[in-house]
Amino acid sequence: MDNSRKMSVLRGSLDNLPALNSRVVRIFISSTFTDTYEERNMLMENVYPRIKAHCKEKHGLEFQVIDMRWGVPEEASDDHMSSLLCLQEIYNCQKVSTGPSFVTFLNQKHGYRPLPLTIVSLEYNLLVQTLIDSGEDSALLVKWYEEDLNAVPPVHVLQPISAVIPDYKSKTPAEKRKEWQPIYNILGQKLRFASQKCFENKKLSEEDKLKYFMSVTEEEIIAGLLKLPGNASEQCLCFIRLFEDIDLNDKVAPRFIDMLEIGKDDKSEKQRIIDEEAQKILEKLRDEKVANKIKDKNTSWSKSVVKWAPETGIGKDLHESYLKEFGDNCQQQKILLQDSLYTEVLQHATMARERCAIFHGRETILDKIADYLQRKDKSPLTVYGPSGSGKTSIIAEAARKVQFVKHKDAITIFRFLGTSPDSSNVYRLLHSLCQQIMLVTTGKDPNLPQDIDDLTRLFHKLIREYKSNKPLVILLDSLDQLSKEHAAHKLHWLPKTLPEDVKIVTSTYIESTDIIVLLKSLFSPDNFILVPKLGEELSCKILKSWLDGKNRTLTHEQFNVIENAFTKCSLPIYVKLVFESVMEWRSYTVVDNNSLAFNVKESIIKLFEHLERKHGKMFVSRAFAYITASNSGLSETELEDVLSIDDKLLTDVFRIHVPPIIRIPPLLFVRLRQDISSYLVDREVDDTTVFYWYHRQFIEAAQSRYLSDETFEDQIQSTLADYFIGTWYNKPKPFSYSDYQVKKLKLSSNTIETDRKISPQPLTFKYNFENEEKERFNKRKLNRLPYHLTMAGRIDEVRSMCLFNYDFLSAKIKAVSVQQVLEDFTLSKNNGSTLFSVLKQIQSSLMAFPKTLAIEISGHLTPFLAQKKTSLEKMLVEKCFNVIKSEEMPVPYQTSFSIPHNALMYKFEHEAVPFGSKVVMISKDSKHLLAMTVDNDLVSWDLTTGELEKEIRLYDPQQLKMNIFTMDKEKDVCYLCSSYQKTLNILLVVNMAACELINTISLSKTYPGVGFADSLKFAVTSDKIFCMYVGHNIDVFDKATGKHLFALDLVPDKFLMLPDEKKALIHEKNSTKFFMYNILNNKIESEFNINENPKDFILAPVGKEIVVLYRDLSLVKVFNIDATEGNVGELVCDVKTLGNEKIFSLEFSSNEIFLMLKYNTGVYFWNYKLNKMQHHFRIPDEVKPVHRVTDFFGHLTPNGELFVVAYEGFLVIYSMKTNKVASIIEINRSKSEIFLMASSGEFFVNTSARGNAISTWRTSALTKSDNQIQPMTMKTAPRYIAIARSGKVAAIRGNLGGELAIFDLIAGTQRFYIQGDIDVMKPTVTWDGKYAVVREYHSEEAVKIFNTTSGTLEMPLPLTSLQVKGITTCTTMVAVYVQGEDDKVTYVDLYSVPNGKLLHKLHSGRPSLHDMVFDFTGNEEFLLVSSPHLEGDPTVADITAYDVITGKESYFLENCRVRFTTMIMNESALFITQNVRKSGDIVVVVDVQSKKILREGKLERMDSQKDWSSSPDGRFCIDRDRQLYDVINFQFKWKYDAEEEYRKQSTQQTYPRFLHDNHTVIFPNITAGLLKLATIDSPEIKFVCPVHGIPVCLEVTSLGMIIVGCDDGRVMMLHKSNKDDIVTTAGLDGVVKREAMRSKKQPKQKTTKSSVCTII
Repeated sequence: MDNSRKMSVLRGSLDNLPALNSRVVRIFISSTFTDTYEERNMLMENVYPRIKAHCKEKHGLEFQVIDMRWGVPEEASDDHMSSLLCLQEIYNCQKVSTGPSFVTFLNQKHGYRPLPLTIVSLEYNLLVQTLIDSGEDSALLVKWYEEDLNAVPPVHVLQPISAVIPDYKSKTPAEKRKEWQPIYNILGQKLRFASQKCFENKKLSEEDKLKYFMSVTEEEIIAGLLKLPGNASEQCLCFIRLFEDIDLNDKVAPRFIDMLEIGKDDKSEKQRIIDEEAQKILEKLRDEKVANKIKDKNTSWSKSVVKWAPETGIGKDLHESYLKEFGDNCQQQKILLQDSLYTEVLQHATMARERCAIFHGRETILDKIADYLQRKDKSPLTVYGPSGSGKTSIIAEAARKVQFVKHKDAITIFRFLGTSPDSSNVYRLLHSLCQQIMLVTTGKDPNLPQDIDDLTRLFHKLIREYKSNKPLVILLDSLDQLSKEHAAHKLHWLPKTLPEDVKIVTSTYIESTDIIVLLKSLFSPDNFILVPKLGEELSCKILKSWLDGKNRTLTHEQFNVIENAFTKCSLPIYVKLVFESVMEWRSYTVVDNNSLAFNVKESIIKLFEHLERKHGKMFVSRAFAYITASNSGLSETELEDVLSIDDKLLTDVFRIHVPPIIRIPPLLFVRLRQDISSYLVDREVDDTTVFYWYHRQFIEAAQSRYLSDETFEDQIQSTLADYFIGTWYNKPKPFSYSDYQVKKLKLSSNTIETDRKISPQPLTFKYNFENEEKERFNKRKLNRLPYHLTMAGRIDEVRSMCLFNYDFLSAKIKAVSVQQVLEDFTLSKNNGSTLFSVLKQIQSSLMAFPKTLAIEISGHLTPFLAQKKTSLEKMLVEKCFNVIKSEEMPVPYQTSFSIPHNALMYKFEHEAVPFGSKVVMISKDSKHLLAMTVDNDLVSWDLTTGELEKEIRLYDPQQLKMNIFTMDKEKDVCYLCSSYQKTLNILLVVNMAACELINTISLSKTYPGVGFADSLKFAVTSDKIFCMYVGHNIDVFDKATGKHLFALDLVPDKFLMLPDEKKALIHEKNSTKFFMYNILNNKIESEFNINENPKDFILAPVGKEIVVLYRDLSLVKVFNIDATEGNVGELVCDVKTLGNEKIFSLEFSSNEIFLMLKYNTGVYFWNYKLNKMQHHFRIPDEVKPVHRVTDFFGHLTPNGELFVVAYEGFLVIYSMKTNKVASIIEINRSKSEIFLMASSGEFFVNTSARGNAISTWRTSALTKSDNQIQPMTMKTAPRYIAIARSGKVAAIRGNLGGELAIFDLIAGTQRFYIQGDIDVMKPTVTWDGKYAVVREYHSEEAVKIFNTTSGTLEMPLPLTSLQVKGITTCTTMVAVYVQGEDDKVTYVDLYSVPNGKLLHKLHSGRPSLHDMVFDFTGNEEFLLVSSPHLEGDPTVADITAYDVITGKESYFLENCRVRFTTMIMNESALFITQNVRKSGDIVVVVDVQSKKILREGKLERMDSQKDWSSSPDGRFCIDRDRQLYDVINFQFKWKYDAEEEYRKQSTQQTYPRFLHDNHTVIFPNITAGLLKLATIDSPEIKFVCPVHGIPVCLEVTSLGMIIVGCDDGRVMMLHKSNKDDIVTTAGLDGVVKREAMRSKKQPKQKTTKSSVCTII
């Protein structure tokens, strides 16, 4: 095709459209039947399954074979439609196939010659007259052909056999053949004789004559091959097989060659001779016409000559090599992939053209669309109406008229959504739209982003920046037909504001309420067109026009019946149903008013009944039941497979005929689909082209007729489930023959087991592409199996095969989404399971890192391993452990994560959301949660599903940081601005339901000195914006332009808009004056005084009173502000509390009943309507911290039943009915920064000060019991971790100095817990792990040695806390860095452990004010101490090594960078440092024992401000910035995770660590809450482990353990085994034992008296 024609199609032209293809390889097999039996069996049994698998696995294509000869019941020819259906199916194959569409087997048999179904009456009369003139009997012809005057011109129609021969359908095949065959022979002979005579007399052309001589195969070859333009090699294949020695006397010879029987009479022996006439026609066809048409003989032509096999013709034994070669040749044919975009556009253009061809009326609607296209409107237009109201045809006609009403060169892009693979989900839709826009505007095929969010942004950008003298018009029909993937129905992808040169027209049906409501919230009523019914007159006009287009008409009586029907219903879909029904009416068909139904549903049922009569009730019922039960559609292959394992159906279909293999004959559904094709639509579901009902009414009618019986529906759903399980793939399935079949086939048994050739259903398809193994997920199985198992009631199998099956979960999360998995749980009513709670909590993390599923599940559900009984949960956890271990990555050593409380709905994690986020909002419909990121991105989550909906950039973060927001009281709109203003003051208007920026208002006045968010407040009315910068005048701006109008002559500290937005109440700063400001006329209307300057005030619910809190915080008074209710400023009442508490805030409850007076430890509830104190809530003592709390949050649910308080890290739920605390839930280890309640009261939202997660809590579950599975946790966040070099013991200090826990790392438990009497700093542990050495903040004996086994204090050391500056230990000694008395000299005291004996007092030199070196060498013989210089760089110091036995200096190295000095753990006396020299910094490796520098070298890219640490063997070092250095060869290697964003100040990150395998590196990303593992072999990240919090501290042990302290108090323990692993209790068995012990004995708090500590 030339490029200009292609571009014409892409620009929206409907003229001269070429044929189109799709993502289906659909091949029509043409041949005679009896002579290709063995070849067909070879194809069906061996070739088709392989080609089908190849297409599916490698290309994701459907391979379909249309073989109209195979397995067709004899009664299928009753209506003589087989030949016509063959031709129609050839056309369908040519239309949709993306590769070859036609394959013919041309051998030596011309084959069956069909009788013409219709003969034009003029020609028919000519033939009959010719017979009469020739003395031939024409009675039989007259009997079987009846004239139909409804055809234009009239035709004579061959009558169905059963209409002429009584009881024909009930006869056996033999009886049918005996009765029909003679009639068929005579009719054929009469027609050929008469046509030949007419041809000879020049009354018929040769072409007209040939149709009476033509075989079915010849008809097919002409349609499928010879009529193709040009070379047919690319679309057609031809296989020829000839016998070199056919035996004409063999009884099977007539199967392979056309033969005639000649004889004098019935008694004489008949002689068989070759039918020369048929052979002559065949040879011309095969050797001339086809041979000349197929040019490429190498790939599209195959010819074989074989020997004759006696009594079989083709025998499996004799012709084994031929059959194998034939099968291989068929399989090797290529698939021709088409231009997918062009194919997509052409498909929609073809559909539009077809709709336009039958379009009538609707001028009013088209005029409105034309008006929209011509006017300056910046919003999309929506056409909507009931399902079946004709919206699609209107959009098609509108698309055709664009170039007439908009611009002759306008680019028109249109999609009929849901009718093609690339228009069924929003991702593929946007991909094709972007590609088409860019191709038609630039002429180049672009590289498009793969992420849905990036695609959406690109689409919006293309629309926003479109500028051309060729306007762009996009028409999108049926928004409701998009799948709900990627939140398509929320329309985030649809541009809301359009430039002048772009118009968008959409349509949807009125029943899709969510879409309509959303659209109406976004756009003006002027941008909606409602589609009415057609009306009786227009319906009749349309019907007559359609009949004219099909060369049909009706009798007067038949038209009367139709006109009566249209008075009852005139929806376009009803008109279409009536039209298709009357197309069956012949002029001799008798009808009455009962012939048509009077509404859509009954018409559909009537259509179904007609199809059941025509195609068999059992077959139609089952086929439509499977399609409808699929819920979203089936591919043709899937339906054919499913029907082929339905034994009840097969028994019915094969009751009188059995095909060569036990499968449903393809022709059956081909015939059925041909009759229902207008109402089935191909669409893309799960990367597969499927068909499903296009209209909602068909779904409802099919459900009512075929799935109303629950038992039957269960059977249908169960069969579908078995198919997607793969139960019968490559496995024989029993089939029972009828007695008739046993007799006919001479079977020894009525039951056989055969392979039904069912498609495989793995979780993934693996294939080789360009010598690389590829993998493609089987989304059909992943999405359909849980659904069908659930609908079949097979819940146990849903759980075992899907919900608790790791391989299934992992595949589905990677291929689809976590949300879809959660929906599977909910659908099957497994949403009460612990696994569901876990998946819901970690949804955000899994979406970003789906490969972490195994560590997530094993880390959360570890306690299930301790169960004695086998359970699905236990087996799932075991599988996860094995998966992680097989990847040689760390496994959980014990429970790592908290199981969420039952009330936790979702935990949203987004690394760009700042810690302690306050800009968080809930939409008014309670369906959307929005949060601002540090980069001015607005993130939206769907609160009904937990999915991330959208992320949009609101403003350039380099210019402004948006941190102030307010919400509109009526609309679902919020306003955002910034307190960090220099030259810009921008107000952003956001639609919260759509997460759309709908306006950007640039205010003409800025406030550069604001700084704090609470210093700038603003209010918005319909036309004004009021800005109040505290301490300054109120500025008023024009809402439309942002122009500064004026400033109020007042300096207020608070400004409150009254509910009617007509007035505002203003309090003057530092005064007792209040002013009532009239917004409409910009005047002060009244003022009043109160007797004291207020601390705060709020409006009463109706806006007629204010409640004032006085500055002494004990007085609360109510004043009238409504002149109609009395004097403005008049005292209404006093609000008195029951105690002397200081009230610090006022708030009305959401139900407007109570005034809530909050003080530092409770809330009073004053009933505003009853004017009395009614409830008093006090904060429970068990949640009060030791520090003073200055504020907390509290909300009363709308029903008034619960008061929910966010107090520090707890939720306290107070029952208003019982006046008691109903429950307390710990939600985090830091105070809540915000705590919001949805307007519905159904849930709450909170953020915490030390985290960026946003949690939502379901109100109805707040009082329910908590889940008991919890990890090892400290009371506060771990801050320091000290690990014994043995790797068996750790001392961990919490965020508060008074919390110190000793952990047995091998057992995975806390040994004891020191708190209360001791306030420790950073702890240390002796290398053997027997003792912990800690320093107190305030003590005369500041250094204390504890026994880590018993928890007893062994010995305090006589040093004050002011003296002690550092502590380090080895196995038997503790070294203390001591400040001298004059603050200018320091010493190192060396003590023995545990007796505390002073061994040496070492002079260290000047005190270190910064980082220092203070550590023992690996052999415990030397102590390294740094001494800084008096002047110069404070990070440079001299290092002295002391002999710990003699206490004398052993080695000295000057000018070392302290931060780059690290011990080499696995070496006896080596350390690495950076030596500062005149030539530059040099890295040196020093052996203290030999007092030598072993090696030295210069490293590039060294940053002197970043610490580093060494691998245990000293070969590599890594700094805080994750930069790896080879210190053997002195080379910079790479930076790990270089593309990811980490905190800008790298010192805020916990150190990266080397594991003790010397090969693995681990480091945290605090912002993202992740641990990442890599190796020294490459910079690639090998493993990601979520922390679900902030990894505050990180350490590794010599035994391969990873210890992580988290901000929520958790102590995560992971283990990475290696060959030399001596941790005998590591691995799965060890975890099982630890969790069993843990579940038996939860640690109880017992107190051991001690003068210094409490032991738990």
